[in-house]
Amino acid sequence: MADKHDLLPQLADIYEPELASSMLPPLGYWLLALLALTLLTALLFWRYRAKQQSRVKRAAMAELAQIDWQSPQAATALNVLLKRLLKHYQPSHPLLSASTEQWQAFLQQQLPAQLPLPPLATLLYQAPGPDKTAQQQQFWLATQHIIKQLDPVQGFTSFKQGGTHA
Repeated sequence: MADKHDLLPQLADIYEPELASSMLPPLGYWLLALLALTLLTALLFWRYRAKQQSRVKRAAMAELAQIDWQSPQAATALNVLLKRLLKHYQPSHPLLSASTEQWQAFLQQQLPAQLPLPPLATLLYQAPGPDKTAQQQQFWLATQHIIKQLDPVQGFTSFKQGGTHA
């Protein structure tokens, strides 16, 4: 028995190993983080697309600011700017090769009733004169309104043949 007492002080306590717990959060937290990351990615992608789509509109506004409505070529420059915008947003639109009267009706459809469009045939195809400056200014203001109201996602509103602007 003496041997047993001599061994007792040499015994060490038994320590149970700690539970192997991972520091990972539960599955619900992973799903919530994945949902938040997905929403953030979608939001950033949406903002990027909106900025890309409005890039042409911003460039058109900058070009419009550079057009002097008092110059003799202002009406032609404004008309070309509007046709380029239409071609960018709707490349196969039938009005790209339509007559001046149809183009005028389409543009007037884009404007409110209180902002009438001057006759484009006169502005574009007749010699410049002093009486045209007021019409050119009106066309410049109409162009500005059309560009500002342009929705980069939908482009121009559709043109109804024979339709009138309300």
